[in-house]
Amino acid sequence: MRGFKSTLALIVVLAGLGAYIYFGMKEDGAGGSKQEKVFAGLDTSRIDDIKVKSESGDVTSVKKGANGWQIVSPAAPKASMEAGPQPFLASLAKKEEIIHTLEHPEGIRLPRRSPALRMLQYVRDEAHRFARHYHHILRRKRVMDE
Repeated sequence: MRGFKSTLALIVVLAGLGAYIYFGMKEDGAGGSKQEKVFAGLDTSRIDDIKVKSESGDVTSVKKGANGWQIVSPAAPKASMEAGPQPFLASLAKKEEIIHTLEHPEGIRLPRRSPALRMLQYVRDEAHRFARHYHHILRRKRVMDE
């Protein structure tokens, strides 16, 4: 019965995805998409800078330069070839399931049923399973050598 339910759920999801692709991505009858109609009178060659304001009030400015578009505020990214990309570090507290990062040391609390939280829990549990397995291998080797 469980296999039937999961197959039925998969069919419903695929049908919904197909309907979204068919109806959501469909162009209008006039020959242009909705986005082209909204920005029909806009001359893109006259745009030199763009400012985007988020819901939290943060403003990001982007300017067109000789090498393309570059972020100029709040701060331009430092392009250092020697430093390389900075790693993303995060930890997931086991009991309360709070995500701690360098940018958010106070922690980020996601809803219990959030897919992102479930994915992080899976990665954490898989890493622990791998570490425990490797520890058991080392312990077995140590017992055999004695």
